[in-house]
Amino acid sequence: MTVTAAVLAEICSALPLSGSIYIWAAEAAGGHSRLIGYVVAWWACTAWMTFCASVCQNAANHLLSVLVVYEVDFPGGLTNNSIKFRALTWALSEIFLFICISLNYLPQKWYSWIFKGSMCLMLVDTLLNLIWLPIGVSRTYGFRNASEVFTSQYNGTGAPAGWMLSVRRHCIYVACLSWRNSDDCSICSDRPFYIVTFLWNCIVFATYISPFYFPVKTAAGFNCSVVIFAAVTIFGLLCWWFTKPETWLRRDMLNTMHEETERPH
Repeated sequence: MTVTAAVLAEICSALPLSGSIYIWAAEAAGGHSRLIGYVVAWWACTAWMTFCASVCQNAANHLLSVLVVYEVDFPGGLTNNSIKFRALTWALSEIFLFICISLNYLPQKWYSWIFKGSMCLMLVDTLLNLIWLPIGVSRTYGFRNASEVFTSQYNGTGAPAGWMLSVRRHCIYVACLSWRNSDDCSICSDRPFYIVTFLWNCIVFATYISPFYFPVKTAAGFNCSVVIFAAVTIFGLLCWWFTKPETWLRRDMLNTMHEETERPH
């Protein structure tokens, strides 16, 4: 992810344009700038919507997991099979969503303190993971040895062993390629960082769209993200086909962006 962040930083510096990732994708697409811009814009919009929803639900699940730790008696049980528990999770997720949205209406001068407070919370969490978590592990079930960490695997999805081995080999290859080129090449003059970013994100994408369980025999094991991704891509293609070029991402605007990026600063 650090290499991916470095690649994105270099792209942003090479294309100093205001907008979103679809602007950079359109600029890098050349003759197919409008098509790529529409598709990437739909991807980005859907990603932000699903990301916001997943973060709120994950926060609710994390908070409600305290009930399990302290063995709180909840009507119907603390499982997703209970309608009451699912309703509680949904309600708490909506509260977190309301808090996230309300932050956008705060005065801009408060944002600096919000970011600083968020960084302080993340630092506290990092310190707890580095100090409290190892102490707790050493006092309970103990640390794993090197063999368990680097050679063992847990396949809870039922996926073929070849799939798990392939993912592991690709991760090791990407890590070695990144380490090998980190000392003797720059991101602006060589391509290994782009290769690492492409391979790593392909692995991440393949993981995200993989079924929850193998083999897929019921709807519970099917990953609906494949359908969502395909539908969003089709929406992007339809928008590109039916929307007039002068209404969004006009050719003159794209030419202006290209001239601005080529102009020496």
